[in-house]
Amino acid sequence: MQNKKVNYQTVALCFLTAGIDATRTLLLSEAVSDPYTMALKAATQINTMGGDAGELNKLVKELEPENLGVGKGRTRLSNGDLRLYKAQQIGDGDLFIKLPVSHLVAEKGAKVQVFVDNGVLRVTRA
Repeated sequence: MQNKKVNYQTVALCFLTAGIDATRTLLLSEAVSDPYTMALKAATQINTMGGDAGELNKLVKELEPENLGVGKGRTRLSNGDLRLYKAQQIGDGDLFIKLPVSHLVAEKGAKVQVFVDNGVLRVTRA
């Protein structure tokens, strides 16, 4: 048997014809590799066409990777965590690391202060 994949249009059609329970079952099946994205695209399509995707929008919130504790990348850092980061470089530029700072600042554009002392970087709120 062929491995069948589901696209967002199939999800939208399922929601409109069979309801939210069937849609939830479909999204959580093995045929859907990214339930959050498929539900979000289907809800967007239904909303764009003037349909009522209210229940599907609620399901989108439930399926957000942070709400499921999964997703791309690493889990969020917690107090006391120790994590290793790989040094990166673009072209001939300086070495750098991608360091999450959500524990320090709450919004994009907020400033952080970096103090360098004998091979130790200390990052604090500015």
